[in-house]
Order: sequence, then C-alpha cells, then structure tokens
Amino acid sequence: MAQRRAAGRSARISNSSFGRRHVLAGSCAVLATALLPNAGSAATGSETGTSIEALLGLSERRLVLYNPRTLENLDLVYWRDGHYDPIVLRAVNWFMRDIRAEAAKDIDCALLDLICSMHRATESDEPFTILSGYRSEQTNHQLIEMGVHAAENSFHIQGKAVDLRMSGFSTKGLRYLAAERQVGGIGYYPQDGFLHLDTGPIRFWQG
Repeated sequence: MAQRRAAGRSARISNSSFGRRHVLAGSCAVLATALLPNAGSAATGSETGTSIEALLGLSERRLVLYNPRTLENLDLVYWRDGHYDPIVLRAVNWFMRDIRAEAAKDIDCALLDLICSMHRATESDEPFTILSGYRSEQTNHQLIEMGVHAAENSFHIQGKAVDLRMSGFSTKGLRYLAAERQVGGIGYYPQDGFLHLDTGPIRFWQG
C-alpha cells in the first residue's frame, strides 16, 4: 500500500488544484433537489446508511480513487452546497478515461454518488481501486475479442459503469453494499476480485 501511494504521489489530484468554482454546466450540473423526490428533506438514518439518500444530509460529496494502471490517485470533493462542480467533474472524467484510446466521456453523476455512498459505508480510508471506467466502443470490442468480461452494449461505453475493488474489504461485502442501494446493475466476480457497478436497470449476475 505504501509503495502504491508513493508511486502515484506525483499524479495525485486534489481539490486545491481546481479551486472552488460551482458553475452549472453539463449533464451532471443539477441541483440536489432534482435528484430524488424527497431531496429537500433531511436524510434519514446514519451517514453510512443503506440508501443514496444518506448523501443528502451532507454538505460535501467526495471521491477517493486509485488507478493501478496509470498510478493516479484522485481525492476530490465533486459536490458541495447543492451543486456538482463541473471543473472537478472534468478531472473525474479524465481519471476514469479509456487509457487504451486516451479518450474521456462524461461519467454519470448517479454512478459517482453510488461510489461515494458505498465508500462512506465501508468506513475505510482506503481508496476504491478503479479497474475500468469509460470504454470506447473500439476498446470494448477489443476486450470481447480477448475473452475479457465485456458486454456488447456495455454501460461502460456510456460512462455509466465502473469495475472496482477495495484493499482490505471483500468483494462480497461490496456486493452487499451495492445491493442495498438498489441503483442499477451489479456484476459479482469473486474469482477476479472485483465488482461491476452501473446505473442501468436493476439486475444481478455473477461471473
């Protein structure tokens, strides 16, 4: 762990790099009141509750991520005081890019909120290790030809999916946290040690 963080230190991204602008722009730039029917009310349960609604009582939403392929670390507040920060979202989009094609796409904010909610529920200081975020159609097709787990019409292509794991936290435990939130698709890959999450229809499978 120490070696991993040291290796990625030069690529670390924090909010100090982007300032604190809150300009409404892009597909994710909406008020929190538009996210859920009861968004204007106080969140119920604890901060590590079993619903995305637990985020509604927070003044900030943070992502803490690590990419083992690029050795990049990301630790950013992407939502503050009722707004998504478009500058930070661009940094998140680039972090979650298709590294084979060096191409980025807007990542669905519902997916970011799911990741944030799950991270809080783990009560861990470890980052989520991101194995795959956005994929171009070309990259997705290449993975299919290589026999890698990839659907023909993958939500990765739309910026609505992520494959992740967390050091010191079981994949089975992450699957449980994801299932509690009832947000979208959950692919459980215990042998490969990662979880697929997407914001498509609610469904479950094991690879």
